[in-house]
Amino acid sequence: TEDGTVRTQTDIVDSVNISGTESVVFDGQGLNIWNFVSGTNSAPFYLNVPKAASFAGLVRYTANNRVYTVDKDLGQVISYLVSTTGFSKPTISAKDVTLRDALDLGVDGSVYVLTTTGINTYNAGKPVTFSFPVLAVPFSGTGKIFTNEKTKQVYVLDSNGRIIITDKTGKLVKVLQS
Repeated sequence: TEDGTVRTQTDIVDSVNISGTESVVFDGQGLNIWNFVSGTNSAPFYLNVPKAASFAGLVRYTANNRVYTVDKDLGQVISYLVSTTGFSKPTISAKDVTLRDALDLGVDGSVYVLTTTGINTYNAGKPVTFSFPVLAVPFSGTGKIFTNEKTKQVYVLDSNGRIIITDKTGKLVKVLQS
């Protein structure tokens, strides 16, 4: 590890790696591709990118080379095709008033959105049943979520100091406590 070697010309509110040396960066207003070795950024992309107060999560789905985020003000999941030079016109992947409470998201072909009350799941834009498990200590209402096409589980980092692990239907697998 070496201090002072990461060079960027923009703020980083959230980011997701897309290759060995490049990440998609959300700077609070738009998206850009940042090469963290050369320190260069692509032209910013602003079309239908939520502002920082409405933004929830940034994740890449490798199967379609798209990055996904939630626009809480509009209650929708938006995806952007990533190319070597920038981004495509955005696509709405799911729209639901409950997404206004979104905290984070994960994508494995289906979209899993962690909200203040649990997890909403969408497949091809339509809601899918996901039964968040009943826990002795309820979900705190804040946290992060992770899943992708290579994992069999959904992981929720709960601010209660634990990781809740479920299968992809919501059945409890394990709870890891700090």
